[in-house]
Amino acid sequence: MNGDDIKHHDWHDRAIDTALREVGGQRPPDLSARIMLALREHPQGDLPMLQKRQEPRASSRVTSFAMAAACVLLGLLLGVSLVHALRGPDGQKHTVSEQVEVRVLRGEVAFAAAVVDGRVGHDAPGSRPGSNADSYTAVTSRDRIQVFARTGTRIHASRAARVQVGFFPTLQVAADTELEVRSMEFSMKNGVVAASSLTIGVVVGMVSWSAWGNSGTAVAGETVELKAGQDQTTLAAENARLLARLTSLEQENGRLMTMRENAPKVAAPAAPDEPAVEEVAPPKPATASMFDAGQYADALKDVDWAKMGEATFAMQPLMNELVKVLEETGDVPPELAIKIQELNGNLLAGVPAMIKAGLPGTGPNGAYTHPLVVANTLASTLQAAGHALDPGQQAALDGLVKSFGAELHGVADGQYEFAGESLLREVEAKDRFYEEMSQRLTPEQFAAIYPKGSTEYDGLSLFGSGLLTRQFVKPIEAKSATEFARRAGTRIGDELGLNDAETKQLRAVIESSSAGVPELWQHPGSLAERKLNFLRKGRTMAAMRHQVSMMRQIVRTMNLSAEQKQKLMSFRGVLVPLPQQ
Repeated sequence: MNGDDIKHHDWHDRAIDTALREVGGQRPPDLSARIMLALREHPQGDLPMLQKRQEPRASSRVTSFAMAAACVLLGLLLGVSLVHALRGPDGQKHTVSEQVEVRVLRGEVAFAAAVVDGRVGHDAPGSRPGSNADSYTAVTSRDRIQVFARTGTRIHASRAARVQVGFFPTLQVAADTELEVRSMEFSMKNGVVAASSLTIGVVVGMVSWSAWGNSGTAVAGETVELKAGQDQTTLAAENARLLARLTSLEQENGRLMTMRENAPKVAAPAAPDEPAVEEVAPPKPATASMFDAGQYADALKDVDWAKMGEATFAMQPLMNELVKVLEETGDVPPELAIKIQELNGNLLAGVPAMIKAGLPGTGPNGAYTHPLVVANTLASTLQAAGHALDPGQQAALDGLVKSFGAELHGVADGQYEFAGESLLREVEAKDRFYEEMSQRLTPEQFAAIYPKGSTEYDGLSLFGSGLLTRQFVKPIEAKSATEFARRAGTRIGDELGLNDAETKQLRAVIESSSAGVPELWQHPGSLAERKLNFLRKGRTMAAMRHQVSMMRQIVRTMNLSAEQKQKLMSFRGVLVPLPQQ
């Protein structure tokens, strides 16, 4: 191996051809159970050898059968071993397969259409009634297992769970959720096969993920696209160091316990009689809503606002430090990412209740950025910072919550030509709410909520509309409007199913439209934008406004079918030019 990426192409590959036919709806018989049984019962001889493909091409990523689902807790990364295009002792090519080490950190999940630790799936507690899968294999909390999976593998969680697999970000799965592996891409570098991206569809329920400052949530009908960590070697080394440290501490603790047990017992002197003093527990911070929740009160009554405020107050400085260190060193410190992930878990705990309440907004993050949720989180965060709201501020914010809440109801009920326009109106209203909210704060309170640097990037501040828009933005690095049009045109053209001539026409519209918006090209993309998806403040909003105008022009100038128009109108992704120097 020469250290460079080994390039493969997939022409005339029966395994890839079979996978592509599955995309079209054809489902071949699942022979994984028979294969695994045969491998256990019969000697296998020499292990298959990984063969180089002939005529390497420029593309470095090959779509494989997808891995079984879930996520990875930062800093405790586990290995993934995949096998592609194997040849056995008989010289014949065998079906593409993967082996994934998975660890369930909390709760229980059940795998369908997969082999777990050499065991074929069977009926298991927690399997989803009425599922198309023949059988499930349950994996409970603290289990570490090997999973052989493929495209179509389903993962069911009857209760909330957290799982880790490979080098992918953490997935926190809500109760009664079913996921399905859609695709995975992997590449080979320095002689090692490594997964680079994973796509999971949410069949039922909700799933959230977070890593490297990047987070999001998907609900039924949506997909999750995950990218592997940038520096797996560093993280694995950190994991090994922490594990060694833990082992050392456990050994030392055992030695001290033995010494204490073997030490001679000395009777303690009798203490003089003293009157019993009743201990008084310190008052707990209020957990109930500080603002009139109206019709949402019952659904939000169990949200621990105090806990959310404490997590927010602790998390915001770490988010700022994450970007600062990245810009100074070019790397993301694993230990910092781990702290952020732990705190983010506290914030996600209240999201199911917010969704259940039916707060108007686009997706789960739309509910999280609703004025009622923001005001309560603000109040509890300031309380944790020692700068609590006074009664006058509470009354002013209560008025803002009601007025902007009513406006957002109107936005949610409005009729729009494009889904992106609905998102734009929602973000515009929430930006005005955040602005008016911040004007009610004292200088000390403002500094606690918006520490220096937190407003430079969309999504970096925990009190900004970037928390909503960041899950929809699709940055496209480009040196010019022509390059942006080429790449964006390909993405939209594939979505609409355009032919080459139509895609060429589409690119011309995109180039003409984007070249006429100077603010899209004023600032080169930074490290935070390229690596963490934190876009420079204002860049996302400019791209959203441009895209709505551009789509109207596409509909007006191109001869699209009714189906293609519908797909274009429902497109929610925000394609953002990220200028390159």
